[in-house]
Formats: sequence, structure tokens, C-alpha cells
Amino acid sequence: MGKPVLARFFEHYIGQLSRNDEILVTLLKGHLIVEALLVEIIQLKPSNDQPWK
Repeated sequence: MGKPVLARFFEHYIGQLSRNDEILVTLLKGHLIVEALLVEIIQLKPSNDQPWK
């Protein structure tokens, strides 16, 4: 049985990230933006609000 093809593609993309740091920087900045937005949403939610009833 052969090895999965997906693992080879994953290693290829990881190798490309080290050569092209702009992609990695963009992904990290996007991650930080999403994290900051989630923190803002959590802080804006009233404390007496119940998400499920």
C-alpha cells in the first residue's frame, strides 16, 4: 500500500513557507486579528445573557 499523497503536499507547503516568509507573516497577522476580534466579542457580551435556553 502506498503512502498518502496529502502528507507529501503538506511537507511541500511547509517547505515553501520557510522560503517565502511573507505568507507566514500574513497568516500570523490574520490569526492575531481573528483572536483579537474574538476577545472583543466575548467582552461585549452582557454577563446576564444566556447563550442557550
